[in-house]
Amino acid sequence: MLEFQVSKPTIFRDYLKILSVINEEPVLEFTPDGLNVVSMDPSHVTMIDFSLPREYFDKYTVDETTRIVLKLPDVLSVLKKLDKLDEQMSFIYEYDVQIKEIASTQEKEEIETTKIKVNERVKLVLKSDINREKTLLTLEPLEEEIPKPKIYFKSKTRMLLSTFKRIIDDFKDSNHLTIKTDWDSITFSINNDVANEVTSIDKSNCNILNHQVEEKSKAIYQIEHFPKMVTAISKVSEVVNLSISDDMPILIDVELPQGSLQWFMAPCIGV
Repeated sequence: MLEFQVSKPTIFRDYLKILSVINEEPVLEFTPDGLNVVSMDPSHVTMIDFSLPREYFDKYTVDETTRIVLKLPDVLSVLKKLDKLDEQMSFIYEYDVQIKEIASTQEKEEIETTKIKVNERVKLVLKSDINREKTLLTLEPLEEEIPKPKIYFKSKTRMLLSTFKRIIDDFKDSNHLTIKTDWDSITFSINNDVANEVTSIDKSNCNILNHQVEEKSKAIYQIEHFPKMVTAISKVSEVVNLSISDDMPILIDVELPQGSLQWFMAPCIGV
């Protein structure tokens, strides 16, 4: 059995929006301990590692680990109907059981049977002054396991998400974003045929909550991946932790009230 309920469905909807930025059909893994999602974008440039503990949910019943794939745009089209009156969302995984016969072999003359899941589906129920319900068919999950990056970062900066979003908004029409750190500051810059712009923030600035640099670092990233993600995470958090090393992926660790949200992006080499 797999079923859960949340009493603040708009927040859960915002989490799904974040996942959809990376991949519209991620594998949702429900374990007895909570929800886990590790997903990559089609180009394998960005990756997200997201989890919510069972304590996040008002009700959470999972008998065994179950992997489900849904088209997130279809789910979000249902959840966009949420309003202030919606007090609860229920997520119910259902399926039918089909008996399948296994033909006898030379070693075994008897015919064996096994039970398989068919017509797998998820029922979404929105409860308020009116109750709305929609059932969506699931997709076949990929068996591919995505390894989590193991990187030792030399520079870590904890900063207000609103400040980081302002920087990304300033540079979003460019191609590449360079991030550099030294002992006392973090610098964001673009350099192209039209402009060369630099935004630097000293560690004493009130927008910087913590700045630890073991070694000066610099890396360049495709800026096109930042705007949608930063806008999406700004709905659920106020603080992010940026971790970089020379020419290594960036880790954006988003601080949540419960659970974990880490976003990785590969660097551009030779730009």
